Amino acid sequence: DYFYLAADDRPTGIHFPQLFADHGIVGKASNGYSFRLLEIERLQPLAGNAAELGRHAHARFTALRQRHPSIGDVRVLGLLMGLELVKRTPDGRMEPDPDLAEQVMYDALRRGLNFKVTMGNILTLTPALVLTRAELDQAIDILDTCLSLPRS
Repeated sequence: DYFYLAADDRPTGIHFPQLFADHGIVGKASNGYSFRLLEIERLQPLAGNAAELGRHAHARFTALRQRHPSIGDVRVLGLLMGLELVKRTPDGRMEPDPDLAEQVMYDALRRGLNFKVTMGNILTLTPALVLTRAELDQAIDILDTCLSLPRS
Protein backbone atom coordinates (compact mmCIF):
# COMPACT_ATOMS: atom_id res chain seq x y z
CA ASP A 1 0.00 0.00 0.00
CA TYR A 2 1.06 3.52 -0.72
CA PHE A 3 0.08 6.49 1.38
CA TYR A 4 -0.78 9.95 0.17
CA LEU A 5 -1.04 13.45 1.52
CA ALA A 6 -4.19 15.35 0.62
CA ALA A 7 -3.47 18.84 -0.69
CA ASP A 8 -6.42 21.17 -1.01
CA ASP A 9 -6.72 24.29 -3.12
CA ARG A 10 -7.79 26.86 -0.55
CA PRO A 11 -7.06 30.43 -1.58
CA THR A 12 -4.66 30.81 1.36
CA GLY A 13 -2.28 28.24 -0.09
CA ILE A 14 -1.75 24.53 -0.12
CA HIS A 15 -2.30 22.67 3.14
CA PHE A 16 -1.47 19.07 3.93
CA PRO A 17 -3.92 18.16 6.68
CA GLN A 18 -4.16 14.37 6.52
CA LEU A 19 -2.42 11.21 5.45
CA PHE A 20 -4.57 8.89 3.33
CA ALA A 21 -4.10 5.24 2.43
CA ASP A 22 -5.60 5.26 -1.04
CA HIS A 23 -4.87 5.51 -4.73
CA GLY A 24 -4.10 8.88 -6.34
CA ILE A 25 -7.45 10.47 -7.17
CA VAL A 26 -8.90 13.92 -7.53
CA GLY A 27 -12.21 14.75 -5.91
CA LYS A 28 -14.16 17.10 -3.68
CA ALA A 29 -13.61 17.19 0.05
CA SER A 30 -16.52 17.63 2.45
CA ASN A 31 -15.57 21.30 2.83
CA GLY A 32 -16.17 21.84 -0.89
CA TYR A 33 -12.53 22.32 -1.84
CA SER A 34 -11.08 20.13 -4.50
CA PHE A 35 -8.12 18.00 -3.54
CA ARG A 36 -5.52 15.85 -5.14
CA LEU A 37 -3.67 13.00 -3.49
CA LEU A 38 0.08 13.06 -3.72
CA GLU A 39 2.02 9.85 -3.28
CA ILE A 40 4.85 10.47 -0.84
CA GLU A 41 6.27 7.27 0.65
CA ARG A 42 5.25 4.04 2.27
CA LEU A 43 4.07 4.42 5.86
CA GLN A 44 6.90 2.47 7.48
CA PRO A 45 9.70 4.98 6.71
CA LEU A 46 7.44 7.86 7.75
CA ALA A 47 6.54 6.27 11.07
CA GLY A 48 10.19 5.43 11.76
CA ASN A 49 11.25 8.96 10.88
CA ALA A 50 8.58 10.43 13.17
CA ALA A 51 9.66 8.23 16.09
CA GLU A 52 13.34 9.02 15.60
CA LEU A 53 12.74 12.75 15.24
CA GLY A 54 10.42 12.67 18.25
CA ARG A 55 13.21 11.24 20.41
CA HIS A 56 15.59 13.91 19.10
CA ALA A 57 13.02 16.66 19.75
CA HIS A 58 12.41 15.41 23.30
CA ALA A 59 16.13 15.54 24.07
CA ARG A 60 16.46 19.05 22.61
CA PHE A 61 13.33 20.33 24.39
CA THR A 62 14.50 18.83 27.69
CA ALA A 63 17.78 20.73 27.28
CA LEU A 64 15.79 23.90 26.54
CA ARG A 65 13.79 23.35 29.71
CA GLN A 66 17.01 23.41 31.73
CA ARG A 67 17.89 26.84 30.28
CA HIS A 68 14.40 28.36 30.27
CA PRO A 69 12.49 28.22 33.58
CA SER A 70 9.38 29.34 31.69
CA ILE A 71 9.10 25.81 30.21
CA GLY A 72 7.07 23.90 32.77
CA ASP A 73 6.64 20.64 30.87
CA VAL A 74 7.77 18.96 27.66
CA ARG A 75 5.41 16.54 25.89
CA VAL A 76 6.46 14.61 22.79
CA LEU A 77 4.78 11.69 21.03
CA GLY A 78 6.40 11.13 17.64
CA LEU A 79 6.03 14.47 15.87
CA LEU A 80 3.21 15.70 18.13
CA MET A 81 5.10 18.07 20.40
CA GLY A 82 4.06 20.45 23.17
CA LEU A 83 5.90 22.88 25.42
CA GLU A 84 3.94 24.17 28.40
CA LEU A 85 4.90 27.75 29.25
CA VAL A 86 4.50 28.79 32.87
CA LYS A 87 5.34 31.57 35.28
CA ARG A 88 6.63 30.95 38.78
CA THR A 89 4.69 32.40 41.68
CA PRO A 90 6.48 33.83 44.72
CA ASP A 91 5.72 30.64 46.65
CA GLY A 92 7.34 28.51 43.90
CA ARG A 93 4.22 27.19 42.20
CA MET A 94 3.88 27.13 38.42
CA GLU A 95 0.93 28.82 36.73
CA PRO A 96 0.04 28.87 33.02
CA ASP A 97 1.54 31.87 31.20
CA PRO A 98 -0.72 32.59 28.20
CA ASP A 99 0.85 36.03 27.67
CA LEU A 100 4.31 34.53 27.18
CA ALA A 101 2.91 31.81 24.91
CA GLU A 102 1.32 34.42 22.66
CA GLN A 103 4.50 36.53 22.58
CA VAL A 104 6.64 33.50 21.70
CA MET A 105 4.16 32.42 19.02
CA TYR A 106 4.30 35.81 17.27
CA ASP A 107 8.07 36.13 17.70
CA ALA A 108 8.48 32.69 16.12
CA LEU A 109 6.09 33.54 13.30
CA ARG A 110 8.22 36.59 12.44
CA ARG A 111 11.20 34.23 12.22
CA GLY A 112 9.40 31.76 9.94
CA LEU A 113 8.07 29.18 12.41
CA ASN A 114 4.32 28.62 12.53
CA PHE A 115 2.56 26.61 15.25
CA LYS A 116 -0.54 26.71 17.42
CA VAL A 117 -1.04 27.57 21.07
CA THR A 118 -3.30 25.06 22.84
CA MET A 119 -5.15 25.66 26.12
CA GLY A 120 -3.68 29.17 26.25
CA ASN A 121 -0.12 28.27 27.24
CA ILE A 122 1.02 25.13 25.39
CA LEU A 123 3.10 25.63 22.25
CA THR A 124 1.87 22.80 20.01
CA LEU A 125 4.02 21.75 17.07
CA THR A 126 2.68 19.18 14.61
CA PRO A 127 4.97 19.22 11.57
CA ALA A 128 4.62 17.12 8.45
CA LEU A 129 5.78 13.52 8.65
CA VAL A 130 8.37 14.27 5.95
CA LEU A 131 10.17 16.75 8.23
CA THR A 132 13.96 16.50 8.19
CA ARG A 133 16.22 16.60 11.23
CA ALA A 134 17.74 19.88 9.97
CA GLU A 135 14.26 21.45 9.73
CA LEU A 136 13.40 20.23 13.23
CA ASP A 137 16.65 21.65 14.63
CA GLN A 138 15.95 24.96 12.89
CA ALA A 139 12.48 25.11 14.48
CA ILE A 140 13.88 24.34 17.95
CA ASP A 141 16.61 26.95 17.48
CA ILE A 142 13.93 29.53 16.61
CA LEU A 143 12.01 28.61 19.78
CA ASP A 144 15.22 28.90 21.83
CA THR A 145 15.82 32.38 20.38
CA CYS A 146 12.25 33.48 21.08
CA LEU A 147 12.32 32.17 24.65
CA SER A 148 15.61 34.04 25.21
CA LEU A 149 14.26 37.43 24.17
CA PRO A 150 14.00 40.01 26.95
CA ARG A 151 10.41 40.51 28.17
CA SER A 152 8.98 43.53 29.93
